[in-house]
Amino acid sequence: MPMPVLAGEDCASARVAFEAPSQLFALQGSLFSDRLYVQGDETWTPTEIVAKATLPSGQPATDCHLHVYPRSEGDGRFFYSDGEETDENGVVRGYWFAETNPSAELVAENVATPSLHDTLKGAVPATPFANAGGHVRYIYYKTDGPHNWSTFSLDVTPVTSGHYMYYAAMFWTSGYLGLQQTRETFDAPHSRKLIMTLWDNGYGLPEVVRDPYGICGEAHQGTAEGDNLRCFSDYDFYLGDTYTFTVKAEHVVPDALDYTLHISGRNGSGFPEDFDVLTLRVPNRSDYYPPMPASFLEDYEAGYDSCADVQQTLIIYSNIWYTPAMGSGRHPISDVFFDRGYDAKAGGPDMCFNYDYGDTDILPVDSGFGGSQAKVDGFYMSTGGMDLVGSPQVGNYWDYAGADWKLDNPYLALTTYDQLQPLQSPDYLTELFVDHPKISVTTYDGGWLNTLILPDHVAEGSKFLLNVGSTLAVNLQFNGQTENITTGNTAELVYSDNRWMVQRIGAQQDYYVLPEGSLEKLDRSGDYLYEQFQNHQWIEADTADGNWVGAIVLPAGVEEQSRFKLVVNSTWAVDLQFGGKTQNVKHGETAELAYIDGQWQLQSLQ
Repeated sequence: MPMPVLAGEDCASARVAFEAPSQLFALQGSLFSDRLYVQGDETWTPTEIVAKATLPSGQPATDCHLHVYPRSEGDGRFFYSDGEETDENGVVRGYWFAETNPSAELVAENVATPSLHDTLKGAVPATPFANAGGHVRYIYYKTDGPHNWSTFSLDVTPVTSGHYMYYAAMFWTSGYLGLQQTRETFDAPHSRKLIMTLWDNGYGLPEVVRDPYGICGEAHQGTAEGDNLRCFSDYDFYLGDTYTFTVKAEHVVPDALDYTLHISGRNGSGFPEDFDVLTLRVPNRSDYYPPMPASFLEDYEAGYDSCADVQQTLIIYSNIWYTPAMGSGRHPISDVFFDRGYDAKAGGPDMCFNYDYGDTDILPVDSGFGGSQAKVDGFYMSTGGMDLVGSPQVGNYWDYAGADWKLDNPYLALTTYDQLQPLQSPDYLTELFVDHPKISVTTYDGGWLNTLILPDHVAEGSKFLLNVGSTLAVNLQFNGQTENITTGNTAELVYSDNRWMVQRIGAQQDYYVLPEGSLEKLDRSGDYLYEQFQNHQWIEADTADGNWVGAIVLPAGVEEQSRFKLVVNSTWAVDLQFGGKTQNVKHGETAELAYIDGQWQLQSLQ
């Protein structure tokens, strides 16, 4: 029978201890385990580090904060769970990555009382982890509708590139296609390529129907990748640019399926920016259509001493849609899962843990991605480097259970006065981040905070969004620094590598002040405002003598968290109509409303 929690017991009194072997081992540049990895040992797995907090009564200390960190430089890095509160068993979990210190130490301490801590030791021989080959990570597309397609299309944005990369746009049972870097450096002559390969599907070799640019070879049997036909060409794509790949699958002749590839995007190889590339024919049943494809990111060069020495490569997949076989229309895809399997027997490539995935809303980089395109809303995958590190999936390498991910994961939106006031306590945000990976805060006159302090420790990938609609600015504190966010501005931050990283601080891109002369369109219906809300989430209307309207109708059916601000500078008042109610706003008054749970709600009237 568990012991009762005694009065006065709290997190500050919880002792901390590692639940792990007293000694761990790791090759340089790999994860710690209870035994040293030997090439080809298929039973080897990294050890999950567990730190437990216990109250003096012996009960688990739940919902308490533990800080787990390497003691000194060279002791490695600790990933994944540093910011989490202890669970119902009083524990936090993570993985420890080895660097060069032969006698490394990992510390777990009670954040409330740092003197309550424990130490875990790790032995690191001089031998580095040998990466025996390349590795590949997949993104699988999910749909509730038919799983076969006659058209599939997606945008590919290569953001950064390491050595010898394959940015695969599509991969299915009959073939694959995408962009490649085939030389040591991205800008080397003949390094950047376009590739499409189709296989014999059991009914005969593929053949060329149309190849106006002469990029296809002959079909061959017995190649390293089976019986296939490969089309391969120089194609100097650009990092940061977006490329649209669209494939149509059509039964033009009996017992065969024609695949036509269309590409749009800027290139330096003389191809058009928007063109049909080729058409290939694969013998098959007349009722056959291909199944839902995957995409993948592959680093196919071997020989690095460590996963950590592999250069980072980052890619974004977006604007994904398909037309079902025997169907019509464009069906968007916003639901995917990623594989994260381990293959210890293969000797290293798929044991590399420093890869990551998610949607670009939580990507901890500048909104421009360093390229010519603006921020792309989609899914990202990263491999190599040490900036983006996700949690490993330890288990059957061929079990692609992966992690599910959806675009537009909802924010916990804090907008009302009652929701904003508890934020004056730093611990309140910490508690909210335990259950909500994305939190947004919006201030306005009547609902304002002088200072907002972001927690030091939350889960990797947590996102915070601050919109300042109040006249007074907000002091946003994070990482020991303070940023003054003024009215009309926004701040977007992501928690990555145990610190807050700024995505963007600047003007709210969707804030729109209605131009003079447009107010007369607002008094008969909400149609005009509805049109404006399709392009802007924040709209402000200012009246003046000579630029006045007697009534403004707010439209229903706009995006959640949309906001409307009315500033009455005219002598005459304005009737604000919403949800069957009328609010009279007089000279000198300002009304602010938010669209929450499908209806307009008055936030302030001053």
